Amino acid sequence: MTLRERKLKKEELEEVQSLKERAVENIFWHAPEYEYSPKSSMWYWTSLFLALVLIIFALWQKNFLFAVFVFIAELIVFAVADKHPKIWEFAIDEKGVYIGKSKFYSYDQLEAFDIHINEIGHDQLVLKTKKKISPIVAINIYKEEREKIKEFLKKYIPHEQIDISFGDIISKLIGF
Repeated sequence: MTLRERKLKKEELEEVQSLKERAVENIFWHAPEYEYSPKSSMWYWTSLFLALVLIIFALWQKNFLFAVFVFIAELIVFAVADKHPKIWEFAIDEKGVYIGKSKFYSYDQLEAFDIHINEIGHDQLVLKTKKKISPIVAINIYKEEREKIKEFLKKYIPHEQIDISFGDIISKLIGF
């Protein structure tokens, strides 16, 4: 192990310890940034076929900018399709919700929460923030922690039904 790797591991351990200290009598967990779904070779061929159809249509319409856009978008899809998620540390205490050491949502910034139950994989804690742009924050949680988190958050913010966005439905449908 190199000195740099030891230093990075030490910093990661310090970050985890810092979050644990903040959540001593509260809730602390690790979870992936998103649910990873492996893609088959058929998935890649289908994606390529759809991109080619769109490019041919764009060229037929003499819309070269759209053709370039589709080409670049397909390159990005291929680049990120097999990317595995980062593992994040989360904590909830009497002040708010911590996502790693860089993000913090105080209860004043949150309007409500909901828990979406998934049969496969992690459940999701969904937070509705007071932001106008991107007001929804979804955090993976373990099924065993679901009730504990729900009861804890009810003390600070209301629990209400928050619907799954159309973008989330589409991304699950196509395997992202």
